[in-house]
Amino acid sequence: MSEFQKMSDSRVSFSFKIEEKDIDEAKKKVMQRYRSRVSLSGFRKGKAPDHAVVGAVGLEQISFDALNEAVGEKYHDFVTTNALSPIAAPKTDFPAPGKMPMVVKVEVEIFPAIVLGDYKKLKMELPKVEIKESEVDDVIETILSDMQLGKKVDRAVKMKDLVEIDFAGKDEKGNVLPRTEAKNHRVRIGFGHFLPDLEKGMVGMKIGAEKIVKVKFPKNYHAPEMAGKNVNFDVKLHTVEEISAKNLEENMLEKITGAKKTIEEFRKDVKNLITKNKTDSMKKEKVTEFYGKFVKLVKGDLPKSWIAREVDGRLEQLKASPQFQHDPEAFWKNVGKTEPAMRKEFESTSERDLRTMLGMTELVKKENVELDRDEQKQALELAQSRLGEDSKPEELDRMLEQVTYDLKIDKYLTGIMI
Repeated sequence: MSEFQKMSDSRVSFSFKIEEKDIDEAKKKVMQRYRSRVSLSGFRKGKAPDHAVVGAVGLEQISFDALNEAVGEKYHDFVTTNALSPIAAPKTDFPAPGKMPMVVKVEVEIFPAIVLGDYKKLKMELPKVEIKESEVDDVIETILSDMQLGKKVDRAVKMKDLVEIDFAGKDEKGNVLPRTEAKNHRVRIGFGHFLPDLEKGMVGMKIGAEKIVKVKFPKNYHAPEMAGKNVNFDVKLHTVEEISAKNLEENMLEKITGAKKTIEEFRKDVKNLITKNKTDSMKKEKVTEFYGKFVKLVKGDLPKSWIAREVDGRLEQLKASPQFQHDPEAFWKNVGKTEPAMRKEFESTSERDLRTMLGMTELVKKENVELDRDEQKQALELAQSRLGEDSKPEELDRMLEQVTYDLKIDKYLTGIMI
């Protein structure tokens, strides 16, 4: 074996010799495989003599398979001995069978050697999260609105009120237009649930009042037969309810939470939820900043096959969209980029993402990040929940490996947050 050469951090070349004895040994293995497969008249399966097997398969095929067998064994011995980790099929170059020994030249992509810069200087400082009472009020009002829990009031309608109305859109002759009529309909106005003219027209109405509201339908309205039309709506107001955190009552809380709570306890729960959401959002921002700095510290050539495969996958996913399938030309026009430009962009982002992934894999090894027993249990439960009960053992193993990797990274990142 000779001419071992490191072409880059992710590609090597080397060569080895195939001797006559290597071909002879490989031929015996090939003959035995065919012997166990072919069925020949007059012989039990697996017991046919060599000449019968050669006659059934062909000398040329057996010679070809024997050469591949010999090359495969030498290749496997070389990568094992030299602790290489190929990530793609090798590119082999050897002369036509004939004179021995035969020199086979190999080029193969391997798992890249990754060198990390001074990543320990990277920290993530989380600012203190402060929640205002007005933010708690906003969330409570959203919950009350979603569940249509308001306090009935005896006053004229204001924007953001929850109202119960009858309405009907009519043509010039006074006939009700299709799909424009409803009785005892409850809606909170001022949030775009109705057409703007109709919502504005209700403001100032009092309970029991009836009113004709002139409504202009938008030109791009989803129902073409109504787009751009002027329609008069008969509106009758039945009730007005005010949605406000100050009107929150304990009997409402049981409907919201399914349990008995005091208003103080509920506000505390809401505040904790807002705090968690804000903290999680800040963490995501800080992690994104961390990766942006970290990727610049990851040195090493990435395998071109990895990047190409990732780019092809992203393009295939893009082209699988209904918009692309319907009209590819219009799709690229709407995106504002040509396919070559998008491929170039994907090459850049794929390289960044792969470099980050390989760098974090190396970091976790260097830092010896491991999961404790509870974390391992969590990883298994997560893997099982993502796959479902009918998953195959090998699928679960792969998912568990991915989840474990993610949790190790999350554990490291959590540890450097200050």
